[in-house]
Amino acid sequence: MKQQQQTFTAIIDTPCPSLRLGILAEGRTLEKIEFLSANTDTQSPPDSRTLDITDQLQAYFKDPRTHFSIHIKSSGTIYQQQVWQALREIPSGHTQQYGQLAKQLSSSARAIGGACRANPTPIITPCHRIVAANGLGGFSGQSNRSPKQDKLIIKRWLINHEDLFSRH
Repeated sequence: MKQQQQTFTAIIDTPCPSLRLGILAEGRTLEKIEFLSANTDTQSPPDSRTLDITDQLQAYFKDPRTHFSIHIKSSGTIYQQQVWQALREIPSGHTQQYGQLAKQLSSSARAIGGACRANPTPIITPCHRIVAANGLGGFSGQSNRSPKQDKLIIKRWLINHEDLFSRH
């Protein structure tokens, strides 16, 4: 049975098993990326501006060192935007602990986790690169204490994908 689709500008395949990305964009501005199941129907970009966004995401899946030049809609609090900017400065193939980023921003690890959970543009704003001191930590609101760990599988896949390229 197909998953009921929300309204997205495009829905693309990824090389991550059982994962598609829902893209919400207006013109050249990316508003949201959502992780969707592989049961979700794909949806081609309606125009060249959205195609540019999906092409850049596909380039990342081929080589995670790809630099994004996607304009992201300004959303969230001033604090969240500071955290998201710091996330975008973590290079592909590297991780940083919640506590390290908290110290850098004169904040708390819990507040960093909250900003990561509210991130509307995962992958472009790489919240997957933030890990706990003793493991993966959470991802998109799920933690290793969650009964269903689908999103942690995605986080692990993204980190491994980037790590494979960083060793070359």
